[in-house]
Amino acid sequence: MQLGISTSCYYPRTTEESLRILLDAGVKTLEVFFNSHSELEPEYLLQLRAMANEAGAKIVSVHPYTSGMEGILFFSDYDRRFADSREYYKRYYQAANILGARIVVFHGGYKHQVMAVEEYAHRIDILDTDARKAGVCLAQENVERNMSRSPGFLRQLYQLRPQQRFVFDLKQAIRAEQDPLEVLEAMGGGVVHLHLSDHLPGHDCLPPGMGETDFAPLFAQAAAQGFAGSAVIELYRKNFEDQHQLDKGLEYLKSVL
Repeated sequence: MQLGISTSCYYPRTTEESLRILLDAGVKTLEVFFNSHSELEPEYLLQLRAMANEAGAKIVSVHPYTSGMEGILFFSDYDRRFADSREYYKRYYQAANILGARIVVFHGGYKHQVMAVEEYAHRIDILDTDARKAGVCLAQENVERNMSRSPGFLRQLYQLRPQQRFVFDLKQAIRAEQDPLEVLEAMGGGVVHLHLSDHLPGHDCLPPGMGETDFAPLFAQAAAQGFAGSAVIELYRKNFEDQHQLDKGLEYLKSVL
């Protein structure tokens, strides 16, 4: 398992500034969280790739800034919006490819939307086919405000699409009041990426090692399911004081692993 940090931790610093901070700290495995349309331009992406290459680091995943809109982009009854959004997401697949990443994180439909899992899987199949043509995969993340909050939904999706790939997010499982190990188990052998954080009562997103999470069973179960991918610390800027805390969190995870 490769352990690293997401640029999302430093939002609202610009993406390139966030990447530079992490690279200067010696982080070698990274997720890039895009924050605007212009960041999908090839010239900009090549600059990010050059920064990572120079530092001997690898960008393993990308996170669309439009994740929060995917419910209306892809899971409404308006076919034209699906078609237009499908074309737009090809830019993310291209961006991931330029950066050398192989995973595009996907939130999907909202939990209040009514849609059969079979139809959901059909739409994912269309999008993921586009992604795979670009050399990447569209990986469904468990997210509290989305359909993917439910282990039952994730299990059904994986049964319908054995090729489905998943991102497990620990804090989102906690926010959805789900057993993290059950959420992970529901993703079966499709897990390709982990978003890690710690938690305490009243604080659901902390640097690893600052809360009560026992990561050993989580890592053991992931390994038992065949996972051998990447894991990144994904926090928000208000959740840590400085880079030192992120460094300590990363070292803590390495010691558990």
